[in-house]
Amino acid sequence: MGMRLQHVSGTTNFFTLPQVFIDLETTGESLAEGGEICEAGLVKVDPVSGDVLSELNLMFEVTNPLGLLEAELSYSGYNGFNFPEWANATPAEQALDQLIAFCADCSPWAYNASFEYRWLADYIYRYGQDWLGDYHWFDLMTKASEILKPDFLAGRIAKLSLSSIGSHLGLGEEAKPHHGLVGARYEVQIAARLNARH
Repeated sequence: MGMRLQHVSGTTNFFTLPQVFIDLETTGESLAEGGEICEAGLVKVDPVSGDVLSELNLMFEVTNPLGLLEAELSYSGYNGFNFPEWANATPAEQALDQLIAFCADCSPWAYNASFEYRWLADYIYRYGQDWLGDYHWFDLMTKASEILKPDFLAGRIAKLSLSSIGSHLGLGEEAKPHHGLVGARYEVQIAARLNARH
């Protein structure tokens, strides 16, 4: 299943598009295995100034098709999911509509872009939607590994995790439990510090 992609019309340079940093939280490993997106945080950034243009936080309805316990869905509190707070969450198809509209005519970024891409591709396929952002996806993990290569080789960074990179750049670890908008904001801060080193 691939994402149904749209080329952004009217531009030949995707570097001029607003950047949208995406962080998804899920209740499982994959949609096929009963997992679901439970939260999405998105931050839109001006590609030149780095200024934040807008933000979006979405709580996706969790239908829990496998009837799992709250602790299992939350990975023992990792993603913050709990039944009371998600009682009035947005139905998944509507939340996906909002996410796609927010990303329209933007270049998508994520710390592990293959993860966000895979989940959104599965949801877009399920609900018969089209991706309206640019078809180039940018991976912040790859950017960090390239810019910080000397630090990795010197043993100053132990892992290629988001928190390890953030800590090395002076941001401290990502707040826990992991929430979508908090994660997306953290990604924006990391991108800014990486850009300053580039």
